Amino acid sequence: MTEKMELDPGLKETFKDIFVRLEKKTVLHLFGGVSREIKKGIEEEVPHPILMTHGEKELTFFKKMGWSWQKENPRLDYREIPGAGHGANTFNPEAYNKEVKSFLASWK
Repeated sequence: MTEKMELDPGLKETFKDIFVRLEKKTVLHLFGGVSREIKKGIEEEVPHPILMTHGEKELTFFKKMGWSWQKENPRLDYREIPGAGHGANTFNPEAYNKEVKSFLASWK
């Protein structure tokens, strides 16, 4: 069974605020649009190195899309941040920063 993604308390409050201010149909429309774009993937080869990360506890859907994009584009470096959920940089900033520094050092 897939482990439930955990949200940072501050991020959870931000989402609550967004959902309270917007009508449900507007929120669903926004997420539906994002989802359609994510499913499309990266349609053309990226001309430069790009780093994409996800948290270890990220939703499986996003993980699968990222791994798929990496297979399609050799310049895409897709890395997992241990112990993190969505917004990996806020869950585990030390590990996230380490990955960013490693990525930047690899293409100097």
